[in-house]
Amino acid sequence: MNILFLTWNHPAAHSMGGEQRNHLIHRALCDLGTVYTAIPALDRPSSLFPEPLTARVHAERRFSLRWLLRNAARLLLREMMLSHSAPPEWPPEWKSPRFDLVVARHATLAAYWRAWEFAPLIIDSDDFPSELYADRCPNGRNRLPYRLLRRWQTSIFRRCAFAWIAHEDQAALLPPSLPHQILENIPFDPGSAIYDESAAQLPYLLTVGTLSHPPNYHGLSRFLREVWPAIHTAFPDLHWKIAGRDCPPAVAAECAAAPNVELLGFVPDLASLYRNALACLVPVATGSGTCIKVREALLWGRTCLGWPFAFRGIPAADQTSANGIFPCKAPDEFVSALQSLASSAKRLPAQRSARAYALAHWSPTHFSSIIRAAIAALPLPSRHV
Repeated sequence: MNILFLTWNHPAAHSMGGEQRNHLIHRALCDLGTVYTAIPALDRPSSLFPEPLTARVHAERRFSLRWLLRNAARLLLREMMLSHSAPPEWPPEWKSPRFDLVVARHATLAAYWRAWEFAPLIIDSDDFPSELYADRCPNGRNRLPYRLLRRWQTSIFRRCAFAWIAHEDQAALLPPSLPHQILENIPFDPGSAIYDESAAQLPYLLTVGTLSHPPNYHGLSRFLREVWPAIHTAFPDLHWKIAGRDCPPAVAAECAAAPNVELLGFVPDLASLYRNALACLVPVATGSGTCIKVREALLWGRTCLGWPFAFRGIPAADQTSANGIFPCKAPDEFVSALQSLASSAKRLPAQRSARAYALAHWSPTHFSSIIRAAIAALPLPSRHV
């Protein structure tokens, strides 16, 4: 079976949550057939990566009417993508394959490539364009751009055969008749997270996330204003270490002005930070998809504290201290949760429970089985599943 995988990133990359999802989906697809990975080459010629089945593919005629319309539309509504302006220039090494299945990592990619014209289409949508717009414009749901975006988004999903979403709440954004399945975000390599109970647990909390991502830096700024002062008053010796690249200057200045807050920037190896942290903070209150860093922290055997939004996708009944999960709504609830974790007699059992819950629910094997089952059920032109 020939599978066309459409993505914005190289499938080997895995430094961010979206890249990790790319990597895992690509790996699962490679077990099912021959996978051709196409990345849009919007402003450059087609070119192969060292891996011969991964390429940047050019499909543009600069200054054509369609090219001008798409770029004008992107200026007005950045979450929407209109189609390419020229036939795709597939690498000659690919020998113009016929595709049996197309998997697009976002609705924008499906729209850009008009992917439904190649073969039956699956759209993987952990982030919906309408969710991204609502996050950028919190008061914009009643405005014309949002309504246009929702109509465009629905028209794209009506052309696909199946969809993966990150949590059940997103099902309301799909056409009612479209088959779908939940494909939760998980860390790409759970085996690398080793729980070492003998490691020294130092007086700091840890937050990990790409700080150029608006939900991350908006949440960080809000947490600094609303919650950290109460935590610092209750635990004056406790520090907060924040790992993540590209923090906006204004938010970095807020971090520098806050007591006991350390902005670390990009950290290539997070192992020692996780191993020695008392717990993890996930200060996220907006966005789409799910927080992969919650799952990563639990795999490392670290309890997670955050606003309830951070734990979306995890069943409400499972969001308990018995699983190392502490949803908190107000500053005093964060303080109370940390007080309960102050003694190792209570903290260590919570950490063991956190890791046990993560191992039981988020594994690459289960992730791959969801993909395999969905593809096996599709009426494809040829089948080697």
